[in-house]
Amino acid sequence: MNTITTLNDLAQLPDSELVACLSGIRAAIHKAKQAHAKAQAEGKAPPPVHLPAYVWRPRPSSLRKPRPDMPIDDLGMRISISFALKELGIVYLEDLAEVDEEELLSHDAIGVRTVARLRDPLQQAGLGFRRPTSHHAASLFPHP
Repeated sequence: MNTITTLNDLAQLPDSELVACLSGIRAAIHKAKQAHAKAQAEGKAPPPVHLPAYVWRPRPSSLRKPRPDMPIDDLGMRISISFALKELGIVYLEDLAEVDEEELLSHDAIGVRTVARLRDPLQQAGLGFRRPTSHHAASLFPHP
């Protein structure tokens, strides 16, 4: 459990938890704004929207070590990225090992940073992207 009060608190979260935490913060802000709007619509004096902190409790799936049969939805990627991966036939982490980085980049919604973020869980699961089949022998992205 983490209490998020500053941007520095967010920076301390592992990348695997960051997107999910930001989604939780967004939901908390949305809920506070809805309560404010409801009070205003009822003619009541709405309290100011005030969120001094957010308590982040990662889901158990975000704490697990990635494994080949892990659904890509458990990686904490944006919904648009998960959708784009599914359009490419990638449902599980092991499916990522069957494509190369160039294939991923061919999709409009997937960029260099997304591919770099996907590399870490692949490596943790003992996998990697398929080597390019084109004449490019090297990876498009330097490996850390």
